[in-house]
Amino acid sequence: MAGRGLTLCYQDGVGVHAGRSSAGAGALFTAGFCWATYGLWNRQMASMFSDSAQTAYCAALLLSAVALFVIVTRRPIRIRINSGQYFRILALGVVTSLGALMFVVAVNRIDVAGALFLSQAANIVVAVLLGKLFFNERLNGQAGIAVGCALIGVSLYTGVTFDVGIGSVAALVSGVFVCTGFAIRKLVVGIPRSTVMLHQFAIGFLVSSAIAVAASGDAIRQFDGTALFAGIAYTGVALLGQILLLYGFAHFNINLGAIILTSELVFGALVGWVAFNEIPTLLQMVGGMFIAAAAVIAAVRPSSDVMKAPIKPT
Repeated sequence: MAGRGLTLCYQDGVGVHAGRSSAGAGALFTAGFCWATYGLWNRQMASMFSDSAQTAYCAALLLSAVALFVIVTRRPIRIRINSGQYFRILALGVVTSLGALMFVVAVNRIDVAGALFLSQAANIVVAVLLGKLFFNERLNGQAGIAVGCALIGVSLYTGVTFDVGIGSVAALVSGVFVCTGFAIRKLVVGIPRSTVMLHQFAIGFLVSSAIAVAASGDAIRQFDGTALFAGIAYTGVALLGQILLLYGFAHFNINLGAIILTSELVFGALVGWVAFNEIPTLLQMVGGMFIAAAAVIAAVRPSSDVMKAPIKPT
């Protein structure tokens, strides 16, 4: 694949296909389900790893898995891309690793559903801003209703559990980093997914390892086989989620796509209920219904005037 200032050796790249936006919506819904299980695996790994060590451990597993895939499938590692595209890949690795770390900090200090809702509150607002500023995505009637329903749902839930503390702040910051990653994923369309993920996880491993080394306290608390297995399970789910996100945002705009991903909140509340007996209150359940409605509204027949092709590399 070649373009102005961009030459790639792979053949498995992705592109934008506006006519297949329903496929993009489906990918984002599935990614939301994958995300909803992250809190479960994070809690299991917390018995063995500190927050920073847990992030580094998962980053190492993700990098190893993608590197093994590249080796087994004999994909060429050499690529030629311009400095702008390479910077975007590096930035994706940094923001995703920091977003993961902040979410780990949050989910180990407040309940799973609360961490998800607070993260999404920031996610929705930042998605609207980034979509308008960098992708010229307009808030038409459909998008406005979806955003409104999503914010009402988030407000109902967080109004019950909101507490200014490290966990809550970390969840909000995580949402900002995650949404920034959404925007970057649109800007790396055309670069093969395997290439993006290999570099993303390599940078993520370096960043998370540096944070783990710099952090005070015991990185390894005690040996726990369940925690190690949880890391492997997390790796599989996270890889699937990353592939779905790259595909989904190649076929969908940011502000509506971010709202579709709020479907993870409903799944996350169920995970917290089943796995940790964190029973949602009535207001939390009502908020979840608003969130579910917002995700469906965003996914149904997205308006063509907000479907934008990614910026061409220069």
